[in-house]
Amino acid sequence: MLQGTDIPWLRGLGEMRPMLHLLLPLTIHWIAEEMTVSVLVDVTTSALCPGDSTCSKAIYINGLQQTIVGVFKMLVIPLLGQLSDEHGRKPLLLFTISTSIFPFVLLVWRQSEGFVYAYYALRTISNIISQGSIFCIAVAYAADVVSESRRAAVFSWISGLLSASHVLGDLLARFLPEKYIFAVCLCYQCYIILFINVLYLSFGNESDLLFNGFRFQKKKDMQMGDIQFCQR
Repeated sequence: MLQGTDIPWLRGLGEMRPMLHLLLPLTIHWIAEEMTVSVLVDVTTSALCPGDSTCSKAIYINGLQQTIVGVFKMLVIPLLGQLSDEHGRKPLLLFTISTSIFPFVLLVWRQSEGFVYAYYALRTISNIISQGSIFCIAVAYAADVVSESRRAAVFSWISGLLSASHVLGDLLARFLPEKYIFAVCLCYQCYIILFINVLYLSFGNESDLLFNGFRFQKKKDMQMGDIQFCQR
């Protein structure tokens, strides 16, 4: 129904139907990640510089984290992309999203100075693995299951969901009490892993069939083209 409409953005929405099992957990993951951004500044300041309104340690540790993540991401993202080509998109998505759980466990347990330092250490490793790579693998998965003529529309929808998730994450952080935000974020992340294991892998079989059929048809078309070229 959506694919037969004359409205371009509705046609793009119709192309996303085979990917709903992917986009739902990704949207929840992005919302959970964004919920902690505004609260983390206050938690870090109160743990490293108690009683102060500003904290130079928090500025330095954030700058160090971003520098390390930015350098190592240049090496890790191409490697993860190659691994997703060899071993499949779903196992790599499960691995990259799972790394986001462990840092938040520490802050849910305790928000003391030692736990905050441990959080930043684990979060640095997690960001190196997951930041950027999740989006790239999701786009690669979309390229596998969506026809070439519709890929641009689907890629645009994925980018739009990413931006919308950031807005929703900020809104939820404003309404939730600060002491519950990390616990809610951890619950969201655990739900995503459960969703991927129970539902995503099951519904993913349909998408694998779509991808295999698309790849077979493409290969068949290429062979027919070669035959017609030789006959000429």
